[in-house]
Amino acid sequence: MSGSQAPFALTAPPPPFKARPQHVEHQLQRAVRDLLWRLLPRSVFFTAVDHANKADRRTGGMLKARGGIKGLPDLWLVHDGRIFLIELKRPGGYLSPTQKDCHAWLRRAGAEVVVCRSPEEVEAALRGWDIPLRGRIAA
Repeated sequence: MSGSQAPFALTAPPPPFKARPQHVEHQLQRAVRDLLWRLLPRSVFFTAVDHANKADRRTGGMLKARGGIKGLPDLWLVHDGRIFLIELKRPGGYLSPTQKDCHAWLRRAGAEVVVCRSPEEVEAALRGWDIPLRGRIAA
């Protein structure tokens, strides 16, 4: 090989990264988790529920056999004996029919359920529910 030839073929650069909808929602979930850790007092319990992340059909079947249901909201908070549920959706995202049915069932059972598309909407929901916060989102 002569010194003027490259040892590899030059190709066009890869296309720019375009976040898939799942990635956008994952980023939102992480941002909200960070927000909750900063704003909620330790007297408020919260956790994330991820039934959508099934490894395979068998795992999904096992979850269903144990009583797991589809459509549960992403975040569960418990404060002062009450349950508050937050479904996180990327901007432009929508609830599936299964999620709508599940959320309606939860509301009939007495849970507070809201859909949020940003950390600011989560903060507004927490304030609307009179959950005590240790601060605000920085402007």
